[in-house]
Amino acid sequence: MTTFDNVRVPVISVNKKLIDGPWGGGNRFLKQLKDSGLCTVIHELDAAADLLLILDARESDQNTFSVREALPYGLKYDIPLVVRINETYERNQIIYGVLSFVFAGLASDVAVYVSEWQASRWYFRLVRGRIIPNGTSSPLVVNLPRCPGRPISMVTHHWGNHYNKGWDIYKYIDEYLVPTGAVIFTFIGNVNPDFSLENSVVKGPLSGDDLIVELKSHDIYITGSRFEPGPNHVIEALECGLPILYRKDPTLDEYLGKTKLAYSFLSSDELPILVEKINSIFQWRKSVQFFGLVDISEYLTLGKEGSRACRVKKFIGLYFLETLYLVRQIYLGIKRQRF
Repeated sequence: MTTFDNVRVPVISVNKKLIDGPWGGGNRFLKQLKDSGLCTVIHELDAAADLLLILDARESDQNTFSVREALPYGLKYDIPLVVRINETYERNQIIYGVLSFVFAGLASDVAVYVSEWQASRWYFRLVRGRIIPNGTSSPLVVNLPRCPGRPISMVTHHWGNHYNKGWDIYKYIDEYLVPTGAVIFTFIGNVNPDFSLENSVVKGPLSGDDLIVELKSHDIYITGSRFEPGPNHVIEALECGLPILYRKDPTLDEYLGKTKLAYSFLSSDELPILVEKINSIFQWRKSVQFFGLVDISEYLTLGKEGSRACRVKKFIGLYFLETLYLVRQIYLGIKRQRF
């Protein structure tokens, strides 16, 4: 631990560095961790660390250390190893990414899931875990009144461009709702290469104050995303006071079911009626709503005495990780020779 004014602050060693600008949900969580003031965040293996936190279990040049390096180091210096899992197979259909988190979870003392639905996936059943949902950085959301007499301004934003982010829904809005003149649609983020939004406003990825200003300039937030482990994009929309239309999905229901600011739909056919309904309800909105804060303090209790995993389980996880990494290297080598 480090000491500030005689107060001991835990040191958490995280295997990813904060990237300025938009860079997905993991980067957003890391910023919340650093800004919390509850701990000191470092990015290297250090015997002074109180916790080793893996945000990305995959082998990557962007990681400052890997699970394969962190596990023996943690055992040597008696530092708990925690893996935060923010992935599902259903979202991206990438087997390597999900298996990396499964085996890293086995190698860890505690795995953290960001939703109950994610933790219930069959491939995570062998991984001991705790659920700590994503949340807002500030507790208050102020809804400003919408100016009447103009088209309804809808917006969404995504860092990833996978089809499951909702591209069938966004294409429907672009082709059928925007041409009516009743709706203006803005997409913020990385565009799926298989789709084009001819009638909509498309902007590059935004974050921080730039994203806040942009989101607050719209009336309704929409997401067609499916299989989200822990949807940060809707949390950011709620922070800006936007009512939300979302495609019915287990995790989105879990996150949004307790707020009065969200309405679900099953298919694009429901959108015209829902847009009008949500617009009439929130046309003169001026209430202050609350959404759960991210609980950084829960991370500080992970890996305490009594919750440490046995060495056999951890080395089984490490063995499978090593095997997975070797198989991937062989596959990539064959692929390079062919092409």
